[in-house]
Amino acid sequence: MAALHTHTFWAMKMLLIDFLNLINVVGNIYLVDAFLGGEFSTYGVKVLNFLEADPENRIDPMAVIFPRVTKCSFYKYGPSGTIQTHDSICVLPINIINEKIYVFLWFWLIILSFISIIGLISHVFSMLVPSITKMNLSSRAMNRKDVNLDELGRNFEIGDWKLLHILGTNMEPLVFGEFLQELSRAMRDTNQNSVATSPLLESKEQIRVYPTNC
Repeated sequence: MAALHTHTFWAMKMLLIDFLNLINVVGNIYLVDAFLGGEFSTYGVKVLNFLEADPENRIDPMAVIFPRVTKCSFYKYGPSGTIQTHDSICVLPINIINEKIYVFLWFWLIILSFISIIGLISHVFSMLVPSITKMNLSSRAMNRKDVNLDELGRNFEIGDWKLLHILGTNMEPLVFGEFLQELSRAMRDTNQNSVATSPLLESKEQIRVYPTNC
């Protein structure tokens, strides 16, 4: 029980990390969008619309951002020794790979954004509403009747609930239920010992030694 009430600062750091993860994902989307001239934010949506559009009237957004062909100029010496310019069409195979990579990046960053937002919201709710954490812990411990989370968490703080939630997530349900049972017993014994020793301490404070005349 010595580690009780020592996890609040750690829990706040975990919340800050979740917030920084969200900022990191959003910042990556913003930077890539600025690098591609504002086309990346809607890139994946345009690609999906392109696949569903009429083949005769659709415009490939991947070819707009990453052109596959371009006009090239070749210079060579002619018969008279002068330099002649030849215009031709060149294929850019690297852009055929780039357009697929950025489609994957768009979907990947969007999925990470949703996961980061949901994780941050659930983290905040679990810290502000302990009843949600109690319900999750109870279901994780297979709803054991010998574990009273309300009684167990009377002296718990935010960090203590967060640590218990992480332990429940990473432990087997049967083992976690036994752990909560032992924790409840230890908390109950600690409370009983503190109540039992408090009158003794008060009686000791009330004992006064009066000087006697010999």
